[in-house]
Amino acid sequence: TMADIYSPTSPNPFPSSGEPYYKNPFVNAYKLEKITVAEGNSVYMSDDDGNFYTIDGKLISVPMGKTGKLTISATEIESTAFFGTQATEIVIKAGVTDLANYAMAGMDKVRSVTLPEGLETIGTYAFANCENLEKVNIPGSVAIINNFTFMNCAKLNDLTLGEGITTIGTSTSATYNYPVFGGCDSLKEIKIPNSVFSIGVKAFNGWACDTLVLDSEELVNITNYAFYGARIKHLVIGEQVKTIGQYAFDACTELETVVFKGATAITGGYAFRGNTSLKSVVFEDPDADMSGSYIFKDCTSLESFTFPANMTNIPTYLFEGCTALTSVTIGENIDLVGNYAFKDCLNLKSIYIPASVMTMGQGAFRNWTEEQTIYIELEDIDLPSTWFGTLYTNTGDWDAYCNAKVVYGVAPEDYVG
Repeated sequence: TMADIYSPTSPNPFPSSGEPYYKNPFVNAYKLEKITVAEGNSVYMSDDDGNFYTIDGKLISVPMGKTGKLTISATEIESTAFFGTQATEIVIKAGVTDLANYAMAGMDKVRSVTLPEGLETIGTYAFANCENLEKVNIPGSVAIINNFTFMNCAKLNDLTLGEGITTIGTSTSATYNYPVFGGCDSLKEIKIPNSVFSIGVKAFNGWACDTLVLDSEELVNITNYAFYGARIKHLVIGEQVKTIGQYAFDACTELETVVFKGATAITGGYAFRGNTSLKSVVFEDPDADMSGSYIFKDCTSLESFTFPANMTNIPTYLFEGCTALTSVTIGENIDLVGNYAFKDCLNLKSIYIPASVMTMGQGAFRNWTEEQTIYIELEDIDLPSTWFGTLYTNTGDWDAYCNAKVVYGVAPEDYVG
């Protein structure tokens, strides 16, 4: 259980290189409890607890046989330094600035980790696959939470993110998944600090929670793919959020309700596409807006929808495939209905088009059946020429693929819906 590192006359005990080997060289020493470096070694040192360091204080290895609580002093913590260690609690004392990639990855016994103020960086996979980890604090001195940091920490249920953190997830590519919290099935709540202004691509992919409130003061833009595939049930978008990008909440198949508190603009296409459990979307601010295409495409449980009062344009393919939609309220400020906006909304028995609508896009009601009715405030002879994008000919025939009944000249007070 004791490993004696070479004498000062052999400052680099690891073969094949003239440079010190700054990785954990004891990853297979399962019963190792203490490492001793001879005094005077110019490259390595050990502390009284038998941990192994470079001479400048970088922690390279904690013996795998260590159990119980560990208190660590270091300047940096190298990759795989804690690999296989049987400790259940780790306290990192002030002075550490860098926690390397994989630093604590795969510790299957650890339940609690305490990190100090002054820590600046946490590498990718730093806590990945710590299957019994329950509690971690990330101090505000850490600016960035990297990809895969807590991947597969299945029992993590108490995570504190300090004020000062600016970025959660760093990927800008949607080619692969880059979850920060993927597989953290016990982490039902994350309080995002007010200092956070950036969320990386697919940072929350696979993360499950009951309610997510995005009210961080600096989080004004929800970027592309930020919550793609997240297992959120209820979502509240704070009033400080100004824009939502492409695919931001795409494939969130467990999402049931969304509330927009402010004048948020959904500018990205496919923002909520394929959210098959989504039943309710509420806009509390009349100045909220939408411009991206396919925003609610294939939200097959969405039953009713009321547009923000001051919204003017209905985007293209907005509700395509929303087969459960039974009620839509179009506000009197709507000027344009985009192409294929209500395509395949076959349970929407009727819809009312106010006189404010000056442009009707092609195929807006594509595949509607004779059991559905379109009520229009204007008389047919008063339809603007810009309606004919949706007509099969300019003689008044509707889209050849729309068999709905059309009733003209219906006053708002006479429409019962």
